Amino acid sequence: MRRNGTALVFTICLLLTRVDEQRISLSITSMQKQQRNILTEAISIFQQLQQRRDELTREIDEIDQALSQFRGASSAGAFRKAPKGVIRRGVGQNGMPLREALFKVLANGARSKDQLLEDVQRIGYRFAATDPMNSLQAFLYGPGKKLFKRAEGKFSLANGVSASSGVKVKRTMSPEARKRIAAAQKKIWAERKKAA
Repeated sequence: MRRNGTALVFTICLLLTRVDEQRISLSITSMQKQQRNILTEAISIFQQLQQRRDELTREIDEIDQALSQFRGASSAGAFRKAPKGVIRRGVGQNGMPLREALFKVLANGARSKDQLLEDVQRIGYRFAATDPMNSLQAFLYGPGKKLFKRAEGKFSLANGVSASSGVKVKRTMSPEARKRIAAAQKKIWAERKKAA
């Protein structure tokens, strides 16, 4: 009886051990399946995000092109790298910004709007908009307003603007002028201190 009881206990323990091994095996298999499912889902989400990013990039490019027809060349968005094959707003098909083309043309003297349009196109600038004159005017009266001056219907470079860089040249002050300004400021401070 004891042997049968011991054998029975041993058999039960052996069966329980096998059941535990099977449970462990099943739990490892189910964990691996869960990991695969999580990985598959992560890849799917990643692909969806990439697809959405591409759609948004296309929409932004369409908006940029639409805005370029109204504003012409503008500095806004000019630094954003455009995807391959897309012309950046404000840059002709040759890659030269309208601003640079205008500086080259105006380095030779003042021009009317019609002359500017003709000369800019002659040096290779190509407008992306259907109405080039509209784009030119939008730039001259918008972002380029401070870079150019208009007199008697002709445009020229504004005072202090360099034709080579298009940047206003930094003006330096003479030492005498600095002394006069410093003296005037000291006088104002002394008067305020005396009044207080």
